[in-house]
Amino acid sequence: MKKLYIVLTIIFITTTTSSILSQSCLPEGITFTTQEQIDNFQTNYPGCSKILGNVRIEGGMTNLNGLNSVQVIGALKIADTQNLQNLDGLESLDSIGNSLIIGFWSRANDWPDPNESLSNIDGLSGLSYVGSSVLIWDNPLLENLDGLDNLTSIEGDLSIKRNDNLTSLNGLNNLTSIGGDLEIEGNSNLTECEIQSICAYLENPNEGASIYDNATGCNSVAEVENACNPVGINEINLFNKVSIFPNPNKGLINIDLGSLNNVSIKVLNVSGRLIYYKENINVPIYQFELDAAPGIYILELSAKGEKQQFKLVKN
Repeated sequence: MKKLYIVLTIIFITTTTSSILSQSCLPEGITFTTQEQIDNFQTNYPGCSKILGNVRIEGGMTNLNGLNSVQVIGALKIADTQNLQNLDGLESLDSIGNSLIIGFWSRANDWPDPNESLSNIDGLSGLSYVGSSVLIWDNPLLENLDGLDNLTSIEGDLSIKRNDNLTSLNGLNNLTSIGGDLEIEGNSNLTECEIQSICAYLENPNEGASIYDNATGCNSVAEVENACNPVGINEINLFNKVSIFPNPNKGLINIDLGSLNNVSIKVLNVSGRLIYYKENINVPIYQFELDAAPGIYILELSAKGEKQQFKLVKN
């Protein structure tokens, strides 16, 4: 009987402890504006791992380590931070019921300042689901989206705007669902948008996509669609050793043809119009100037009755 009492006591303590360590809380949400609030979160709200309401993070904090027990959030909004360089501390966060907003949210008569120091979002590496939209706006130092590698589903819009240091969307490779519209706008150095999730979205003509004011390669829906369907994807042995450099380029292009001879070259724009043509080339490295506007072009090589096409990007 005594042994049974001890066993039941242990079960009760274990169950009670588990409940305390993982519980829903803060249905009204919470706003963090200081580092002290972040640091004291687990003391002030013991066992709070599932925040039912909206979480706002804004102000002069330098880290989010005090939030490392949070697994679920109703909505997460991060804006107006001056010293926050990363989102480390949010690694336990698995799902967001509503929106994830980094760098912007709407306020009456008040346009928020950017996240001035935020350079990476790797702290979101555990996030797999967002129940509404993902907005990443006005983060001038943000280098990549690698922290979203495990995100598989966005039920609402995906909007990426005015992140001047962003060059690629690679962190969104594993997305299988974007439920709303797609906006990729005003990212002045963004050249690589042709990742699997974006290409899959653009395959559906009924979806809403707005892509403009980014760098060459991601400056329009047509450019991204063309990059998503790279010509020359099936390798032809005859052209395996051909190399084109530099690519992207500013107009001066070199083609290393190796031992190929009697080669013909065509350059076409994305609409199929012939921009440049040269035949009977018999030099190992052929150089020419592409006199055309910045954009994406198709380079077609022909030799011995075979053809191969390559993508050219002129900046």
